[in-house]
Order: sequence, then structure tokens, then C-alpha cells
Amino acid sequence: MSTGARVQFIRVDPTDRARMTSWIHHISRLTGAPVEPSPESPVVVWQLAAANHRVLGRGVVSRETVDDARADVAAIVAARDRLTARMVRLESNRGYGWVLLDGRDAVLISARWYAMERDRRESLRSARLGLDTLADEGERDAALVAVKDGR
Repeated sequence: MSTGARVQFIRVDPTDRARMTSWIHHISRLTGAPVEPSPESPVVVWQLAAANHRVLGRGVVSRETVDDARADVAAIVAARDRLTARMVRLESNRGYGWVLLDGRDAVLISARWYAMERDRRESLRSARLGLDTLADEGERDAALVAVKDGR
């Protein structure tokens, strides 16, 4: 069953502190690694979304341009069979999340924290299906990509 996945590129202005802080904080909590402080110029982040616009996962690295972010997505899709999952549990509120790793590098994270382990597993499964969909259909369907401002 296909998720009808596509990629959404979002241009985030660093003056939008709420959005930038939220994105950085979520990545840090899932990966356990510090993330660069807010950049001085706008950046492009991306997320994997289902056909119904539900976010399946978020890219870990921000880029200066959509083309650079698109290259990251292409590399992750090409590497999808070797990506390994690390399950994460947030003790403070018992949230469940996941991180997909290419070697030691985090490349894709769960879009949010889940209240139940079962929901985390389903989220990871959907994200992996989304990557497979992009690999199968990405070259044929330009509609799989959307670019928007993060406002």
C-alpha cells in the first residue's frame, strides 16, 4: 500500500524564532546531538508527507537552497535500504520517536512524539514506505515536490 508520499521544502526565516527554535529543539531531543544555533539567513528544511498532508518525517539538516535540500532528499532515497532505525524514548513525558541513520549520521526523524509504541512503529513504517514511493515514483511525478514559505 502506497502512502502517496511527497516532499515539502519549507523556507524558514531565522527571525521566526518560534518556528526555528521548535525545529531545532525537536531534532536535538530525538538525535541527542546539539544542533547549530539559528542561522542568520533563511534556510530550507524539508519534510516527508503523505498524500493527505500528514507529515511522515522531517529531514535533519537545513540547507541554504531548495536545490541543496533536494540533493539531500535524493541521497536519502538512494540510501533507503541501508538506513537503520534507532528508537527513542523521552522519559519526561513517555513520548516515543525514531531516527533513521545512514551509518552514524541522522538523516530523517519522526515528525512528532507518539504516546504509544504502536504508533511510533506505524509512523516509522509509513516513513519507510514514503521513501520507497519517492524512489518508485519520484522521477516520473514532479507533483511529489512542494515548496512553500514557512509562514
